[in-house]
Amino acid sequence: MVVSFNQVPVISAGETQVGACDLSTLLTTGATITRVPTVSQVGGSDLTISSVQATTSAITVDRRTIPIGRAVTYQVAGMAANKRYTVEVVATSTDIVPQTIKRHAHFRSK
Repeated sequence: MVVSFNQVPVISAGETQVGACDLSTLLTTGATITRVPTVSQVGGSDLTISSVQATTSAITVDRRTIPIGRAVTYQVAGMAANKRYTVEVVATSTDIVPQTIKRHAHFRSK
């Protein structure tokens, strides 16, 4: 099952922005994201998505500090003006029985 985040940030067309997906509440105590996570555009192919990685240091998302390895960051570019976008973030945990986590992040361009 893919769950969508409710926030829809606004990004200016032509910008390159960093996105972050906090997965910490979905991971068991002590588990982190393993392997290389993926981020892909849903319903299109005009975005350029790069620099996808599990965090290698603590980061702040929505005024919360997310520990190392419990979030995914990526860069996104190529937005056309006045369009809504969805990207799918897929990560695998280091649990004894690894879980695959899928989340949709939304944003729109102006």
